Amino acid sequence: MLLLTLALGALLAHPGFYGGVETGIALSLLAMAAMLLKPMRLPLLSALLIGVAGVFHGFAHGLEMAGSLAYVGFFASSISLLSLGFLTGRCLAHRMTRPLFGGILLTLGLWQLLAV
Repeated sequence: MLLLTLALGALLAHPGFYGGVETGIALSLLAMAAMLLKPMRLPLLSALLIGVAGVFHGFAHGLEMAGSLAYVGFFASSISLLSLGFLTGRCLAHRMTRPLFGGILLTLGLWQLLAV
């Protein structure tokens, strides 16, 4: 699902419209941190949050790649990172690592939000 929403965001991107993208990315990082720090038993809401995060991230990357053939690299790197994320997720099943990765995402999200 994340790869599809990344692609959707990249397709929606066009130069001249940039408002709110960085804020959306920062908020999506905070939402993912919240999901790690306080696990939810709502898979539909979790999927929706991840999808929205994908659209914002895809939009930002789509703006960076406007008019280039970088889409091939974009999808190759996305698949690689998603695979790495899957493996990391398997490690997150351990209760001790959830707070660690949640804290890292929380810090990155706040840092990004303050930088906007």
